[in-house]
Amino acid sequence: MALAFTCPHCGSQTEVADDFAGKTGPCAFCGRRVTVPLATAAAAVPVEPPVVRTSRRLLGCLVTVACVVVVGVCLITVVPFIGPYFQSAQRKTQQNQAKDGVRQIAEALIRYHQDHAEFPPAYTVDAKGKRLHSWRVLILPYLGEGNLYSQIRLNEPWDSPFNQRFHAQMPAVFQEVGATPGGNTCCVAIEGKGFIFDGAKKTKLDEIKDGPADTILVLEISGSDIPWMEPKDYTSADVDFTPGNRVSGFVGSSHSKGAYAGLADGTAKLVSEEMDSSEFKGRLTISGGESEPPW
Repeated sequence: MALAFTCPHCGSQTEVADDFAGKTGPCAFCGRRVTVPLATAAAAVPVEPPVVRTSRRLLGCLVTVACVVVVGVCLITVVPFIGPYFQSAQRKTQQNQAKDGVRQIAEALIRYHQDHAEFPPAYTVDAKGKRLHSWRVLILPYLGEGNLYSQIRLNEPWDSPFNQRFHAQMPAVFQEVGATPGGNTCCVAIEGKGFIFDGAKKTKLDEIKDGPADTILVLEISGSDIPWMEPKDYTSADVDFTPGNRVSGFVGSSHSKGAYAGLADGTAKLVSEEMDSSEFKGRLTISGGESEPPW
């Protein structure tokens, strides 16, 4: 004969054999100790269907798994669409940073000209004609780097034992956007006869007969191997100016199909990698008389 009784701790109802009447043991539901009532007391308790209880921990696990599945499905569905958007936004940010950096350098060159009535030479030389310093060092005060400029010994070569300590202090404006920080410049001049930068020669603004807004001062480059202090740039011999050829083999960057150029009016414009080499040369010369299309 089965005895039905209710646990006084958890309220669960259960049935046990009448042999357990008056004995104490753990509740089958809550585990707490309970004494089975005698047959007469147990008989007075109505028998109800057993209560089925669901573990809160199991329910929490099920909810967590469901949430993870939903989030995973959303990511799989949305990422292919938002990925290109973020990449595009990143490229746009890098373009703006590169353009702003080149513009700052062009403006610094303009301010140098205002103080000295001429642009700096591509490099300075000693009495024997040996190269000492780059134009990049000469414009440091106009880039907010007056303290660094004052420490460099301009009468010693850029790589003298004393000046070598400054190689690792490259101003951020010369750092290539999106590249691993280092000491190589991302901005160079194109040296050449009839260009603004022509060796140790200094050019005045009124010599630019083709118009400052159409004449290139400096150019952004990618993957440079030129230390920022080194008195070295690219020369006309490094560029193929053959008419009909594109400048894509020379001009390029990680953020655009081209590179930014700083102009003699202090602005920055994008030089497309599809630009014809002859047009590129025309924008470098100061008095070639070329008629170039609008930027």
